[in-house]
Amino acid sequence: MIATRSESFRAAADELALSPSAFSRRIKALESFLGVSLYSRSGATPRLTLAGERYLRELQPAMEAILAATQAAQAKAGGRLRLMCPPSFAINWLMPHLRDFKKGDAMHDVDIVISRDLNALRLGRADLAIASGPRDFDGLLTEPFLDLRGAIVSAPQLAGGRVPPRSQSELCDHRLLGLDPPPDMPLDLWEGWARSADYQGSALPQPQRFDTWALMYEAAANGMGVTIAVPAVSESYLRDGRLKSCFGGSLDLRVHYRLVYATRDVERRGDVRNLTDWMISEMHGSVATYAALVGDN
Repeated sequence: MIATRSESFRAAADELALSPSAFSRRIKALESFLGVSLYSRSGATPRLTLAGERYLRELQPAMEAILAATQAAQAKAGGRLRLMCPPSFAINWLMPHLRDFKKGDAMHDVDIVISRDLNALRLGRADLAIASGPRDFDGLLTEPFLDLRGAIVSAPQLAGGRVPPRSQSELCDHRLLGLDPPPDMPLDLWEGWARSADYQGSALPQPQRFDTWALMYEAAANGMGVTIAVPAVSESYLRDGRLKSCFGGSLDLRVHYRLVYATRDVERRGDVRNLTDWMISEMHGSVATYAALVGDN
């Protein structure tokens, strides 16, 4: 079902936190088991075959019944709070902070759902989400969480003993590390930074791109190049000195993260409000720490 409602196998793989190749192998394994082709791959985007459409039609009522029964059981048992967020946000910021929330409020169990697809909220697979914008939230209730800023950073010493850049004019002589923008990221990090910096220097080299923030920051921390640190997901690298500001401070990248709720009733739940109020407070602390570490005045 995820593959049929997504614009591509890559988008469906992102929702399930799988690589596109791993997702494709699962589809092929199912086709091999059934002995029929479910998707036509002749065009730019895979499309359901007639057999695939028939199979989905026959499965869908059963899958919806399973989902409804699961939700009813969770409601009867008091349920668990399900928070959806992108993988690097979960690994680099949420998990290190969440242990403190659980210590202070052990009655609330939080399940982390790794996905970027807001349909998970509509289908009852998550109660709330951390999602980036600007984007169309299509009527879902949201509130501000994080305005993304970016600072030029690198390891204290680059590979080969090179000195990090000390000004904008030196950037073009260095390898730049960037993010392969996921479907929910509205712009490229380096383009956003150059626009906010009103960069007028020589053309910047094309960045070496990575699938996740975590991979990008690991590469930078190991001296492979210069990158852009943003609040929260770069926090541990800046704290331990593996990444340091090269020059200037941070600039507004015109990207923001919002808290998104499945329904108004979910937003009013006591366990949800406890978690979101705590996350907002923690994020304020993280933003202040980031500002001090990258040299914002």
